[in-house]
Amino acid sequence: MFFCAHPGKRAVFILAVIPLGILRNGFRVFTIGELCVHLGPQMINSPIHRKGGAGYFWSWSLIPLFILLVMLQKSERAGGKSTKNLRIEHA
Repeated sequence: MFFCAHPGKRAVFILAVIPLGILRNGFRVFTIGELCVHLGPQMINSPIHRKGGAGYFWSWSLIPLFILLVMLQKSERAGGKSTKNLRIEHA
């Protein structure tokens, strides 16, 4: 199964979206601000500002969310192993 079956783990995954979005946007604003300070105000109209959002989205949102999803799935599988390996014999 691709997504987590446990409701608590699903909630953790869903609630991680908002802080990651805030961090991503904050880092993007910080980066563009630093570029404007150090390279000049023309950076506010540069392609980094106008079209650079996709790179920040991938690196600061999708990759961390994918890693979190994999970690949650592994913890879910590790918790279910004890009952999965039981062998039931019929009389």
